[in-house]
Amino acid sequence: MALPYSYTEQGFSLLEVLVALAVLSISLGALSQSYQVAIHNSEHLRDKTFAQWVALNELSRLRLQQQSPPLGTLQGKSPMGHKTWYWQTEVFATDFAIRRIKIQVYPEKTRQYAIVVLDGFL
Repeated sequence: MALPYSYTEQGFSLLEVLVALAVLSISLGALSQSYQVAIHNSEHLRDKTFAQWVALNELSRLRLQQQSPPLGTLQGKSPMGHKTWYWQTEVFATDFAIRRIKIQVYPEKTRQYAIVVLDGFL
């Protein structure tokens, strides 16, 4: 009884399987890398949004005071989004009867890298 095909025609060769696995591993590596970049970008945008809200809250707090803020630097911290944000406010005099406010928001207490810088006037 003869078989309709020989054993050499069944399935894939070892070389074909290795090439398919190499292509699959390269494509999965690229897909994994793109997911990591997307996650990093979304985390950065989330942090930047929270820091922007902290800066806007601080500017609003200064605007709601009855008197103008004193010239110089103020520092503080604010909780936002399950994290503590550190801010630094610099108040400058201008040629007019208004003051320039520069608010920098930092993700760490060391205040090395400001994630948001907001300028406002009172």
